[in-house]
Amino acid sequence: MKTILLSSCLLASFFLRLCAQLPYGNEENCFTILAGKKATTDGSVMLAHNEDGPGPILINWYKTHSGHADTGTFIVTETAVTLPQAENINGTFWLEMPDYSFSDSYMNEKGVVIASNQCKSREDDPSLTGGGIGYWLRRLMAERAGTAREAVKIGGELIEQFGYLSSGRTYCIADSKEAWMMSVVKGKHWVACRIPDDRLAVIPNYYTIEGIDLTDTANWLGSADIIDYAVRRGWYDPSSGQPFSFRLAYADPLSLTDIKNIARHWQGVSRLAEHPYNLHEKLPFAFPPKEKISTETLFLILSNHYESTELQPLPRSKADPHVSDTMRICSDRNQYGFVAQLRDWMPAAVGSILWLAPPRPCMQPFVPWYCGIESVPPVYSDHDAGYAIAHHFEHGRTMEEPCDHAYCAYLHYAAQINESYSENIVSAAEYKIRRQKEILVLQEKMEKKVLRLYEVDPQGALKILTEFTSSLAMKEYKRTVSALKPRD
Repeated sequence: MKTILLSSCLLASFFLRLCAQLPYGNEENCFTILAGKKATTDGSVMLAHNEDGPGPILINWYKTHSGHADTGTFIVTETAVTLPQAENINGTFWLEMPDYSFSDSYMNEKGVVIASNQCKSREDDPSLTGGGIGYWLRRLMAERAGTAREAVKIGGELIEQFGYLSSGRTYCIADSKEAWMMSVVKGKHWVACRIPDDRLAVIPNYYTIEGIDLTDTANWLGSADIIDYAVRRGWYDPSSGQPFSFRLAYADPLSLTDIKNIARHWQGVSRLAEHPYNLHEKLPFAFPPKEKISTETLFLILSNHYESTELQPLPRSKADPHVSDTMRICSDRNQYGFVAQLRDWMPAAVGSILWLAPPRPCMQPFVPWYCGIESVPPVYSDHDAGYAIAHHFEHGRTMEEPCDHAYCAYLHYAAQINESYSENIVSAAEYKIRRQKEILVLQEKMEKKVLRLYEVDPQGALKILTEFTSSLAMKEYKRTVSALKPRD
């Protein structure tokens, strides 16, 4: 029997790390916006996400390729759960945060994008089989799904089979036709909602799904006993006359009153909705935008520090606007921001893009990483993807070490700007705005060429995509290095 063994010798250290991630105020805070295709200017589905985490740790970019698993190949997860590998495995563009269980992001070769937000639940008596599933959940969805809906179904089956081992989380999943939120609870309960095509949805680090309707299978999926279980646990009383709310029934109540969640949720909704909301108003799960949004709209939201609001940072010359008890959308915990632009009128290789800005979206232009690229510049990763998969919990390193990793340069650049943010951000922002416009012009010209070529020579088209993406990525890396001051 062949196996893919992921860190089984490090189970003890894994559980210690997991326990260390649980208290409130921890670093696993993320922010996501989902947009249906009728809510965007170009008709694409969009998923905007700021991935937050501890720092400093180096993020790796990898490109994995589709493959065929040999008969008898098994996966052994970090909790020693063993399950058969799928016969056919999708290739992925993979953003890896080594050593961490719930922080990787994926775009697979079919254009399915997966990211997540920690959402603590009140579950204190979970059902787990074999230790439950954690890190591998999103990876298996990415490797096996052809659509966002299929990813949700795959994830739901794995949760019902093994149970989810973390307190709770919402996976945001999108393809070129649909966007979904999949909220999972420690143990074997979950619910997923399709975002209506003409709506946006914003989520910080608490559950936002309210009423559910599992009879509407086009728009809802989930555990059949999701309401009955809440009733048995005393989390919902049908005789109260109140409609069932997944959010109120299953969320850890402290997460719902945490200003770090309320403020980011409020700011995202208020910036995009038809009318602004008060900081303490009830916010909608999904809502129509005041005007159709573009990638540039989402670039700005991910860069937001509550400017022009009651929570605006103090105007001190050396103040770092990323650090705050309320937590900004663009915060000191950001590891990267991305906007997935998923266009169904093109082949997924060309039409599905992650626009990526590391580590702070307010400081770097967003560079397009295409679904169809064949490789990533070596400076953006440690080792190779195969090594990273097998040693995910063993190979992390920090920027304090001698470092020629591209992400190290981005981290040092961010730290340099933050030394006197209001002064240093002026030139950085001028470059960012100018360069973003240049990239959009270059992209439009390149795509016209690639789409013509793709019809007769797909491999030649993918080569151009790879060269284009690599060229932009290396230009930003070298520009960032050139902007760094010598360090002692």
